[in-house]
Amino acid sequence: MKTRALNNRFDKVCVERIQLEDNSSNAMLSCTIFEGDESYSSDIFINHSSLNALLCELSVRGFDLDLDKQLVEMPISEDESVYFIDCSSAFDSPVVLPVYALPEQVVMLRA
Repeated sequence: MKTRALNNRFDKVCVERIQLEDNSSNAMLSCTIFEGDESYSSDIFINHSSLNALLCELSVRGFDLDLDKQLVEMPISEDESVYFIDCSSAFDSPVVLPVYALPEQVVMLRA
């Protein structure tokens, strides 16, 4: 597993799933990254401030989230849960964002 800083090598990102964990200061975005004619799957990690900025960006682009209805809880132990939103079922169209919409100074990729 590799971790690297996000750079401007790619053009756009299709966000497929947003995942939050109890006791974590980060959120994970499961995405498809598009670089020119190529694409690959990756996970992008952002902090909660960046997640808030991303949720605002999604709202501006017409992807409004109703966290009460669309946020799914998956218990992993008695004390911990993972929460996620499956973007492909939450919206009528794929959530494709240009790279400048992501908070690149705090994002990491795992490819």
